[in-house]
Amino acid sequence: MGSEGFALWGMLFLGLLAGCVVLIIGMFVSMIRMDIGDERRQLIVGKSCIVSFTGIAGYLLLETVVTIVRAQRMEVNPFSVLTAMAVIFTLALAWNKHKYGG
Repeated sequence: MGSEGFALWGMLFLGLLAGCVVLIIGMFVSMIRMDIGDERRQLIVGKSCIVSFTGIAGYLLLETVVTIVRAQRMEVNPFSVLTAMAVIFTLALAWNKHKYGG
């Protein structure tokens, strides 16, 4: 693979990284703005927060059980957890907006 291939993969990686950062920032902005607006928006964002929290809590519980069973050190990357939470939150937010008409 030539330098063009590495440049392409580098640009794709930077794009993915930027997308993850945008999702994380968008998640926090949506949570901060939850109090602003009508009750329907609060319901949509609240339900999305519950789904993302439940998903990440389930993941961390499974990771803890696997770590205990394998008797090894627990290594959880915080950026990966934040990215997973942001993706789950974004999908839940889109679903709840579609379901409740936001």
